[in-house]
Amino acid sequence: MCALKQFYIKVFLVGISALILFGCGADKVTYEEGFPEKDSEGLRNFMAYYLFDNMNYLYMQEENYIYADRNGNKDIDNISYFEFTEKQLREYYDPLFESDEPSTTMKELFDYENRIEHLHHPIDDVEAYNLPEINREYDNVLKMNVSNAEREISLSELDDRIDVKDEIRMNLVAANEQGFTLYVENNTVDGDFYLFASKDLKEVDLYEVNELDKVVESGDLERYYSLLEPIGESGIYAKLNNGSIVNMEEHTVHQIQQGDKRSADWNYVYLDGTKKEFTDGTQKIQTIENYLEGNDAYEAEFSFTFKKIAKEMGIKTTGPSISEIHYISGNFIVLSLNYKGVVVGTAGHTNVMIDLQANKDNPTAYVVDLGL
Repeated sequence: MCALKQFYIKVFLVGISALILFGCGADKVTYEEGFPEKDSEGLRNFMAYYLFDNMNYLYMQEENYIYADRNGNKDIDNISYFEFTEKQLREYYDPLFESDEPSTTMKELFDYENRIEHLHHPIDDVEAYNLPEINREYDNVLKMNVSNAEREISLSELDDRIDVKDEIRMNLVAANEQGFTLYVENNTVDGDFYLFASKDLKEVDLYEVNELDKVVESGDLERYYSLLEPIGESGIYAKLNNGSIVNMEEHTVHQIQQGDKRSADWNYVYLDGTKKEFTDGTQKIQTIENYLEGNDAYEAEFSFTFKKIAKEMGIKTTGPSISEIHYISGNFIVLSLNYKGVVVGTAGHTNVMIDLQANKDNPTAYVVDLGL
């Protein structure tokens, strides 16, 4: 009886130890204070996203990032492009590795004139990049030229909801060797459209944004599937620029559930990542395939605590007043945290750069204020 009692006591103590280790928010990250010491692919992709999120990223060609300028002015009647190399990007943010004030350095890097001077290199020879030359002519007629194919087409003839005198704004949002996708905003009336065009310009169609999902389900968009950017590894899914995900085999559309956050490249989903204030503890990331299939397979599963992060920064607080994910890819995450004071007011702000590239179950978390 005494031996049995000792056995139960031992089991109880082991259970308590496990609870302390795993059940009470034990962190499964390795904390380091400051900016990462070495460059990495995850960091590089984050910096490209941060510096040019207000532009239309198209694709990588060898080591070149290819973008279309975003037209925020209705008076701009053509599409223009720019590029920069991975080497130029790395050299541009290199000062962060030696900076004593990363938040100040980030602000300097984000300065518009600074970015334009060092990274905005206009592309003049669009044909070499399989990019369309597009100009808006009189009465909302578009003159398009790509790979020696040329065509003029009236937006009003494609859809009578666009009048010849309407003020429109156009942005190129996707392009590849098969054709391109143009986003057309009508500033005169409430109505935005996507124009899909094949490389030879023989196929050109205009679809209203809110009708695009139905176009997919009807099968009418199938002829333009080659223009959509594939996501995931299965080859089944592709992204629509209206935010939907297309199953190209079944002609169905899917959405990211409210509260979850899609990665910048659409390949991953951070569960509960867009809640007004996401919580600490266990964090889960799925590939887009596993997410849409609704299974419990995770690309990464780790945990952290806001209390431990505050301790790393020397912040005395009762917890964060604002907690959000600033950026996510499959191997790199950037958090923004504002901490409350112990009694009133604020205690401080920090960012956390979680690097999952080496170990997705026990990633490295760089605690550093980037001013984001």
